[in-house]
Amino acid sequence: MLNSMRMLGRSFRTADERIQLRRSIPLPLIESEARTTARDLAIELFDTFGCQISPRIIDGIQEELSPRR
Repeated sequence: MLNSMRMLGRSFRTADERIQLRRSIPLPLIESEARTTARDLAIELFDTFGCQISPRIIDGIQEELSPRR
């Protein structure tokens, strides 16, 4: 269950009509660095909306949603 303390307390908007986060990532890198790659893309997306979010917060959310087994 997501920790409600991590939820954003305000609205963030962008003037952009289109948001693209495109990468060409080799499969071996995805397999070995999936969490890091996803975290970096999430941070870039939040930044597009003017929201500065700590990588540690994203790491924590990832751990809650998909614990390593």
